[in-house]
Amino acid sequence: MQAAHPVLDAERAETAVRSLVAAQLACDQGTMAELLAPDYLEISPLGRVDDRQDVMHFYNEATCGKSTAGAIDPEAELGDARAMVLDEHAVLVTRLTMTMQGADGWRKSSMRATYLLESGTGNWRIRLAQFTPILE
Repeated sequence: MQAAHPVLDAERAETAVRSLVAAQLACDQGTMAELLAPDYLEISPLGRVDDRQDVMHFYNEATCGKSTAGAIDPEAELGDARAMVLDEHAVLVTRLTMTMQGADGWRKSSMRATYLLESGTGNWRIRLAQFTPILE
């Protein structure tokens, strides 16, 4: 069965993903808690599977607030987003490019990110995220 408003639902699903990425960069656990489903799973670019608790723990204040004075905060850009909406579910596939400071300066890395979302409560919640590195 097709969703009643697939274009609007796709836009809302993409907005939820953009909000999650922003919340992760800001270590905003309150927003993350609202957006991540209780049974959320994440497959990292290295193939590690983390549950919601693991992800929330990773983005806590102790691990996020470690930038040096004057450092630029990490940035993320989503692009080339494509969505498929079916009933109360959406799949969003996008290119996620992260700019962050590494041991040898600033670097950019891109990955293909796939998100499974559910709107059972009226708002889109993310149930699954899977990240595949893009080798350039």
